[in-house]
Amino acid sequence: MKPFEIAFLSEFTVLRRYFHRSFKYKYFIIKLVIINDEAHHIHDPSLAWFKSIQDIHNKLKQKEKCLSLQIDVTATPKHNNGAIFVQTVSDYPLVEAIWQNVVKHPVLPDSASRAKLSERQSSRFTEKYADYILLGLEEWRKTCKEEHEKLGKKAILFIMADDTRNCDDLAAYLENTYSELKGAVLTIHTKNCIFQTYAAK
Repeated sequence: MKPFEIAFLSEFTVLRRYFHRSFKYKYFIIKLVIINDEAHHIHDPSLAWFKSIQDIHNKLKQKEKCLSLQIDVTATPKHNNGAIFVQTVSDYPLVEAIWQNVVKHPVLPDSASRAKLSERQSSRFTEKYADYILLGLEEWRKTCKEEHEKLGKKAILFIMADDTRNCDDLAAYLENTYSELKGAVLTIHTKNCIFQTYAAK
């Protein structure tokens, strides 16, 4: 096995932090395995992470080596059109994970709560879905008080909107309407036009 020169180590800087070694002039790489979480995001050739993996592999090939293994883990092993990834080895559906108590059971509103929910006639997202937002907040507060605070944990409220304008409207509404959310809302606009607002206590 030939050693890598220091010039080939730019992609391995993260390894330094975990191995706590000083990478001086040479570093022997015998086998390299890459494990990607949220892997449904990485197989876009325009992404820096995708390019980094390719670069690492190509530099290994120059030394007559290659990646030993790449494992991609995701809860959604599907393309945007719903087709499952061809390289899928194992699929463990969320419904099965819930049934086997691997993940928490979703809490659904009871009949009395559902009876209070209605979509209002408004073009404004926060007005149209005001009942749903309020119910979500009430459940979030209850979970904070009954479960998370006792454990010293932070409960996160996750709300998804359909476009950037509505997402920004929702973020402003949450911060201006509910004092406990002032300065605690994180807005994320994703590439696929699915927009998410997080509120953390």
